[in-house]
Amino acid sequence: MSLFIPAESVPGRVGMGMTTMLTLTAMFSSVRQNVPKVSYISVLDIWMLICIIFVFSCLVEFIIVTIVNRAGKKNIGEQFENVCKIAVPVLFLVVNIIYWSVIGV
Repeated sequence: MSLFIPAESVPGRVGMGMTTMLTLTAMFSSVRQNVPKVSYISVLDIWMLICIIFVFSCLVEFIIVTIVNRAGKKNIGEQFENVCKIAVPVLFLVVNIIYWSVIGV
């Protein structure tokens, strides 16, 4: 969701991104403590890591857009932002389809 907050709103985007990342990390920790210990990577571990990777990619996208905008290439930054507003949700949907079809739910 932070992709839809304007890039000029630095506190809003950083706050949302970091809050989401910290929440996912806390959830991952809690889940790992409450499930039986196994020696292999579980499907739940993979799901949580996928979510963390997507949130982290949104933070990286914001950093790239901010750097490009501050370099005076605001037009390129806006184009990259618009591409990411479409690409990230579509990619997340594709990953969901693949993930849920592989685990057979």
